[in-house]
Amino acid sequence: MVGQDASATFIQCDVTKEEQVENMFNQIKEKFGRLDVLFNNAGIATFNFLPFHEKPLDVVREVIETNQIGAWCVMK
Repeated sequence: MVGQDASATFIQCDVTKEEQVENMFNQIKEKFGRLDVLFNNAGIATFNFLPFHEKPLDVVREVIETNQIGAWCVMK
């Protein structure tokens, strides 16, 4: 059971934008002094059920940018 002291901090961040990721970590450092745990799970999926060879390149790029590059930026 969560105690009455429990709280949460939310920081909006586009993980595909390196400067926003850096800003997020600066805010964490300012407020808490350090980061102990990171649950890096930002991601998107495409819901256009086209065959692989018919998916538009811009959709594929957006998924890769968010799911792979975004995760890398946060872990960096």
